[in-house]
Amino acid sequence: MKKLIYLCMIAGMLLATACSDDDEYVFSELPSERIEAFRTECETALRGAADGWKFVYYPQKGSYGGFTFLFRFKEKNRVEMTSDFETEVGDYSYNLNLSEGLVLTFDSYSPIHRLANPGYASPVRDGNKGFGLEGDFEFIVKDVGDGVIELIGKKTRVELNMEKATAA
Repeated sequence: MKKLIYLCMIAGMLLATACSDDDEYVFSELPSERIEAFRTECETALRGAADGWKFVYYPQKGSYGGFTFLFRFKEKNRVEMTSDFETEVGDYSYNLNLSEGLVLTFDSYSPIHRLANPGYASPVRDGNKGFGLEGDFEFIVKDVGDGVIELIGKKTRVELNMEKATAA
C-alpha cells in the first residue's frame, strides 16, 4: 500500500511539472498568413520572369517522351502559352488556389490540357481512348526557388520543375 501512495505522489509531481504555461509557437505567423505569403511569393516569381518559364513535362516517367511548354504569366490571371503542340502563342487563364496546399491550375482549355484529355488514344495502353497521355493540368506548388519552381502533379504525383526561360 505504501508503494502505491509513493507512486501516486511521484505521478502527481510529474504531471504538475509537465503542464507549463509557456506558450512557445513553432511558427511566428498564423497558417493563413504563411500560406498567403507563399502565394504572394509564387505570384511574384511567376510574373517576374522577363522571358517567361520553361516547362519540360514527362507525364509518366519511362512511358512517354517529354513535352516542352513555354509560359509567360501576366496580370489578371492570364498566361501566354506555347508548346510542342502549337505553332502560335495562345492566351489562357490560370489560377493559384488552395486545396492540397498552393495549387497552380490552368483553368481554360490550353495545350497542357491535351496531355490530360481522355479523348486522345494512349500509346502505352494499346491505343485505347479514355486515358490520354496521363498528364496533369493542376500542380501543387512544392517550393519557389531562385529560377526554379518545384511542382507536383495533383493527379499523377509526378514531380516536375519549371525553370526560368532565357531569351534564346
